[in-house]
Amino acid sequence: EMRRTHLHVAETTRSGGQINNTGDAIRAGAAAGAGLRNMDSVWWAPVFCIPGEDRGRLSTIERALPGAIIVNQAGQRYMNEAMSYHVAGRAMAEADRPGAGTSPSWFVFDATFRHRYPVGPLLPLVPDFLQAPGVRKVLARAPTIAALARRIG
Repeated sequence: EMRRTHLHVAETTRSGGQINNTGDAIRAGAAAGAGLRNMDSVWWAPVFCIPGEDRGRLSTIERALPGAIIVNQAGQRYMNEAMSYHVAGRAMAEADRPGAGTSPSWFVFDATFRHRYPVGPLLPLVPDFLQAPGVRKVLARAPTIAALARRIG
């Protein structure tokens, strides 16, 4: 409820925060007379959301490595992936809008990247069929960019 009120973000599965953190300490402090400010500011960060997991996995380094970009649901690159994670996370939240939403975004990479670097929970050199079931659900492959765009809609 506090996310909805102060951040206009209600989706909790796209957060890396601890699921039991519901703002009780903030409410207790306010009830004791503490002043509140900056309630519209958070420690933003891009996260990978894996089906079956209760919170997102922080994306810090893989975004800045060569061979990958982040695109919105319209397939457009909208940020510099090498930005600091809190700046990148805020850019994602600010760019989220109907018709070209950024929540969720797609992290697109080539085969060289796939075999060289970890991507959130996706491990390099481990065949796709051996990845965790939730990881396999969000991993989409295609031989060309056009085919990938069709596959992910």
